[in-house]
Amino acid sequence: IEIIESMPVDMIVIAMPTDEQMRRVMDLCNHCTVPVRIWPKLELLVNGEVNLSALDDVAIEDLLGRAKVQLDWQIIETGLRGKVVMVTGGGGSIGAELCRQIARLNPTALVIFEKNEFKLYQIEMQYQLNSVTFR
Repeated sequence: IEIIESMPVDMIVIAMPTDEQMRRVMDLCNHCTVPVRIWPKLELLVNGEVNLSALDDVAIEDLLGRAKVQLDWQIIETGLRGKVVMVTGGGGSIGAELCRQIARLNPTALVIFEKNEFKLYQIEMQYQLNSVTFR
């Protein structure tokens, strides 16, 4: 992150051979303000399924290694509204996003458990900046 912020970087292009490596790098890139793109996998280039004329935006499928699941938010909101919800690992990239989505569904309280004190502090600051009550 320090390197990116110290140089005039316009875009980050990720080219990783495995999904696990890509997820680790994406976790670091989540803290950057620079656009992130993914270099297509070599087998897709060789098969002619994609070309290099346009780099792909990062999609959730790229990180999960599977198709995106469509959720029924109405049913989820009905189940969470008015409840106390606890998210473990709430300071990580996935946990923090889960917390953001749950907070929009009107739970009575959102309890965020995180062993890394700094990550917990960061998510608390995000909620305070967005005028969300943090307890």
